[in-house]
Amino acid sequence: DISPLGIAFAPGFSEQAGGTVYLSGGAGRNRLYRVNSLTGGEAKTALATLDVPIYDMVFDTNGLLWATTGGGPLVQLDPGTGAILERHGDGVCLGLAVRPGTTELCVSTSEGVEIFDTATKRFRRFSSIRVDGLAIAPDGTLWGTTWPSGGEVIRFDAKGRAEIMLRTSQEAECLAFGRPGTLLENLLFISHAEGGQLTMVDLTSMQTAAVATGGGRGDFLHIGPDGRLYATQSTQVDVFYPSLQPRVVATSPVNGSNLASSIRSATVTFDSDMSPAAAANPAFYHLRNLNNAYDVTLGAVTYDAAARRTTLQFELLPRDTYELVIEAGIANLEGQTLAMAYAVEFSILEDLTGLVTMGFSNTRIDRAAGTVSIDAAVIN
Repeated sequence: DISPLGIAFAPGFSEQAGGTVYLSGGAGRNRLYRVNSLTGGEAKTALATLDVPIYDMVFDTNGLLWATTGGGPLVQLDPGTGAILERHGDGVCLGLAVRPGTTELCVSTSEGVEIFDTATKRFRRFSSIRVDGLAIAPDGTLWGTTWPSGGEVIRFDAKGRAEIMLRTSQEAECLAFGRPGTLLENLLFISHAEGGQLTMVDLTSMQTAAVATGGGRGDFLHIGPDGRLYATQSTQVDVFYPSLQPRVVATSPVNGSNLASSIRSATVTFDSDMSPAAAANPAFYHLRNLNNAYDVTLGAVTYDAAARRTTLQFELLPRDTYELVIEAGIANLEGQTLAMAYAVEFSILEDLTGLVTMGFSNTRIDRAAGTVSIDAAVIN
């Protein structure tokens, strides 16, 4: 129980490879934790204990880690040790957002919203409207939640003037926009302290839905580099993403392939986290010899959760044509199953290497064209 508040993803984080995730929290809200991934586990030992609380955190476009302090300075943190490298200003509140492609941070302060340039290390006033959370929309506009009357979600224009976009029945804490090109595109997410509710907003219609309730204190939201939504609660960090039927995205051998030599294994890669028990269950895989109409006995079936890949082991296959079928009943961690059976057909050809010779003759050089030509003969 680290009472997490802020969350930031180090450069290089990806869905496939994972990466370093920073969390702030602790009884004094002044501890910084570093974990390798958020696929599960606990943050036990703090990377650093600081003399100021740490709230929202972001990595800027140059890979520098910044954090707000709930009334103190804006601080730059050392990602390696967690130590404070620089302190700037005072009265910095909670919200923090990076303007993409610039050296500017949007910062919530006791005076409203200010822009901090990480290159010149100077603040400038942007708006006198006080806010709690801040987020940059995909179109580049700055959005925020009003404070202390926290029931409004507002959007700022280029001159810092605010427009009310949404009024919520509960106090709105923080915001996060789904990434373009992902299943969360055109969605806005809002956290609420009361009851830990998470609200989803369709940005096209501005209709809302409570997609999660019954949590602890809802605080900061961030869309990770993997396109998923990460939300800090009273005692944990929750990850949200669409629950969809899994798909097979790759196999080895590939469908329609002709193999020059026999194989002892095959792999199947899925697009979502599969149930380990289902993914490693031989009953969901069938390897059949199509010409002689018999099933090949599978040996070990193992599942690599990190790669979302199942490996099938079997005896060396004689030359012939085969079909590998992945059955529709195989399920992912959310209980969603493959929509339909997936089939891969491949052939193992006879190895004719020992019966073939190569002959080369009649070498010609054309100096004007800069070419060399050779007659080649393949003899079986």
